[in-house]
Amino acid sequence: MSDASKPEVVFKDYLYSGPVQSVCLKAKGTDDKMVIFLDETLHPGKTYSLLDGHPVVEGWKAMKLIKAKGVTNG
Repeated sequence: MSDASKPEVVFKDYLYSGPVQSVCLKAKGTDDKMVIFLDETLHPGKTYSLLDGHPVVEGWKAMKLIKAKGVTNG
């Protein structure tokens, strides 16, 4: 039985088109502790699996720095 109070964790593959930049993105894990889900240097033209709904990811979508390619559940 799933816990309805916790949102489903969904990662999507995004094609990145922004500048080369180093990033470290965190989100709360299942135990409510912060977990790093991305810590690398992004390069334009590469695909990255990113946490859907994360504020930074949503900002990149709004700025059209990333474009969704597919969905994987985490």
